Amino acid sequence: MTQQEKAFLLLAEELNFSRAAARACITQQGLSDHIRRLEASCGMTLFNRRPVVSLTEAGLAMQRALLKIEAMEKGLEEELGELQHGARGTLRIGINNVRAKLILPALFTRFHERYPHVRIECAFGENNQIHRLLQENKVDFYLGVNDLPEKDCAVVPLRRETIYLVATGEYIRRHLGRDAQTAGSKEISLTELSNLPMAMNFSISTLFRLISQQLQEHGVRVENLFSSSDYDVLSSISRKGTVATFCPQFYVSVILRNNVIWPQDQKLYVLPVRELQEKLRFEIIYRRDTYLPAYMSACFEMISDTVRELYSDSEELMRSYAAPVIQ
Repeated sequence: MTQQEKAFLLLAEELNFSRAAARACITQQGLSDHIRRLEASCGMTLFNRRPVVSLTEAGLAMQRALLKIEAMEKGLEEELGELQHGARGTLRIGINNVRAKLILPALFTRFHERYPHVRIECAFGENNQIHRLLQENKVDFYLGVNDLPEKDCAVVPLRRETIYLVATGEYIRRHLGRDAQTAGSKEISLTELSNLPMAMNFSISTLFRLISQQLQEHGVRVENLFSSSDYDVLSSISRKGTVATFCPQFYVSVILRNNVIWPQDQKLYVLPVRELQEKLRFEIIYRRDTYLPAYMSACFEMISDTVRELYSDSEELMRSYAAPVIQ
C-alpha cells in the first residue's frame, strides 16, 4: 500500500487533518499533499472539506477497497513470516467484557501452550462497537451475540443460548406466587413479569434489545429500576431481593457456584422463561477476505472447545448442583 493510501485511511478514520497528520508523523501540509495527489490520480474528490471533513461516495468506496487491501497485505506478511520463522504474530480478538472473563483464561492457556510466540490482544465492547473494529481492521475476529454481519463476513456458530430469569426465593414467592423450593416445575411466562421490579442490561446491549422486543410483543412492561452491563453486579443486586434480573446461559454456572457463599435468603434461583428459549446466537465473526494463519484457525477450534466445556459445566450444575434451581 502506498503512503498516499495509508494517509487516506488515517484521514478517513479520524476525519480531522490535524489528528491524522499527527498519527502519520507528518505535517498537516504533507497529509494534504498526499490526499490531493490521490484525488488527482483517481480523478475524483474523496473528501468534503466543509463544513466538516467527511467522505464522499467515492471516498467511501475507496475506504472499503483499501481496507480489504490492507487486510490482504497483513495476511500475506503473516503467511510469509509463518513460513520463515514459524507461528509468530499477534491475534486480535473482540469480545464482550463479561464473556471474556469466563472464556479467555482457559483459551489463553490452551493457545499459549501450542503457540508460545503468538500474542493475544483483546478489545472489549458490545456487538456494534467490536463489529466496527473488525471493519476497520483493528481486530481479526470477534465473538458476537445475535449479530447480523455484512455479506463480506463469515460466521462460525458456537452455541444457541437460553435466557433465564434469576431471583431470590422471597422475590419468587412475593411476585410470582410460587414456593421457590417445591414449585416451579414449569417454565414461567413473560406475562407473569408484568410491572415487576427488575434490574436490566444497558439499552445498547444485545440482551436488553432482545428482551425488550419480546416484552413488547407480549404486551408486558416491567419496572426497570437498575441498569448495568456487568452480570456480576446484576446478580449481586438481585440477591438483595428487591429486583430480579435476566442472564444468558453462559453465566448460570457462575451464579450457582457463588450461591454457596451466600445465606439462604440471598441465594439465587434460575427460572427458564418460555418465550426466551434459545434466543441468543453466540458466534465467531471474521472478514471473508482475511488471511487465516494456522494459529487463527486453531484458535477458532479452541474457542469452540472452551465454550462447549463451559456450557456442559453449566448444564451439569443445573441438573445436579445442590444450590437451588427451578426447572
